[in-house]
Amino acid sequence: MNIQRLVGFLTLGYVASLAAAVDPTDEVEATPGDE
Repeated sequence: MNIQRLVGFLTLGYVASLAAAVDPTDEVEATPGDE
């Protein structure tokens, strides 16, 4: 079945999105002096 492939793809995409969203957020929050 393609269900396993679909779940794996969604999981990888979800994890990648979280990692990409957390990295820049951390950097922005780490520079409160800008505000």
